[in-house]
Amino acid sequence: KGGFVDWTSALSGIASNFSIGIVLGLILSLAWIFVLERFKNQRYTYVLTLGLLLATFSVTVGVRGSGELAVFVFGLVLGNYKLLNSITKREISMDVLMKRLGTFQDEIAFLLNTLFFVFLGLTFLIEPREIILNLTIGLVLVGALMGSRLFATIVSTTRSELSKDRGPILLLSAQGVTQATLAIIAWNEGLQ
Repeated sequence: KGGFVDWTSALSGIASNFSIGIVLGLILSLAWIFVLERFKNQRYTYVLTLGLLLATFSVTVGVRGSGELAVFVFGLVLGNYKLLNSITKREISMDVLMKRLGTFQDEIAFLLNTLFFVFLGLTFLIEPREIILNLTIGLVLVGALMGSRLFATIVSTTRSELSKDRGPILLLSAQGVTQATLAIIAWNEGLQ
């Protein structure tokens, strides 16, 4: 028994969901920017901003829109508030508020990282009879990773002016784009 799939209604439902999220996120963020411009010297406006962000999500989901997309658009517009200066011919300045929001975001990120590692630690079981085996496995894995790192460092710095820095390159063990970028910036600035 085969079913019939109505692609047009599915696509229109998705488009409706996305458009509601985008429009509500845009409207609420623009309104909030003008409210914040008026109350930018008040304390704890960053908490109100977080509250409105949660309310944006709830309202958008309540009207069958994409709450995630609404929050994304809200943050995108709020973070780029300076573009409104050319559109509205007004001078909107919320640098102090953006600094407070950045500090608040750092605190939330620290809290989430801390909770993540606490819960990760709670799930880790140590059995006394397997400590030596687990320690051996860990040391073998670290040795294999450092050996491959040594090989990669030697290969990548051969006939390079970085060959004299093989030791720090090996021991830093930076991984990922962020660390590589910061290492290049530090090297360009002459920090060694």
